[in-house]
Amino acid sequence: MTDRTVALLAGGLGTRVASLSGGAVPKALLPVAGRPFIDHKLAEFRRLGVDRVVMLLAVHSDQIIDHVGDGSDWDLHVDFALDGDRLLGTGGSVKRALSGLPDRFWVTYGDSLLDADLGAGEAMVERRSGAGVMTVLHNRDRWETSNVSIVGDLVTEYAKGRPAGSHRYIDYGYLLLPSSVFAAAPADEFDLSDVLQPLIATRRLHALEVAEPFHEIGTPESLAATEQWLRRTGATP
Repeated sequence: MTDRTVALLAGGLGTRVASLSGGAVPKALLPVAGRPFIDHKLAEFRRLGVDRVVMLLAVHSDQIIDHVGDGSDWDLHVDFALDGDRLLGTGGSVKRALSGLPDRFWVTYGDSLLDADLGAGEAMVERRSGAGVMTVLHNRDRWETSNVSIVGDLVTEYAKGRPAGSHRYIDYGYLLLPSSVFAAAPADEFDLSDVLQPLIATRRLHALEVAEPFHEIGTPESLAATEQWLRRTGATP
């Protein structure tokens, strides 16, 4: 891949952190360690060698667009795609933006800080035509309930809501996927998991194991923990 592009899902309502935002500020702009959270996420992309970001937005999109601009402050090229009048789900948001995305691209979430070797994931699909990659963390229900099983370097099951002990791994937050899996989706509103299941069934979703735990801001408690981690490590945009 010559142009490393990421589709960034940043259109969620952020209902679990509404007490911090008052419902008037998008989750991506909540202050964390002295900066809007999106600043930390864009700095992550820069560190991981990303060239272009397509931000998939919904509520309060104007605030995010005004803050991020063209991405040049982070040495990135940033474009925006809007859900429109209704939320389309994580998969539907990507499908709506396909015309502005390459044949294969990374997908990730706007409320987590992650660390993965994206080049290693790209090398996987270059050796296996038509394949996708899911980053996974050996979790054993430590941080959240695990939801992924792998055999070798293949994802064999991805299922949320199973009892603790059902899986050893958890999906980490970076997915490398071909645009064709979204174009083939029969609906406009759907979840990312809907396009992953056919890849798993045909043994075409590969697992890239990572070592660094994720740091997210989905709840007030996890936001506080992420802020402490950022200040302790000195990781700044």
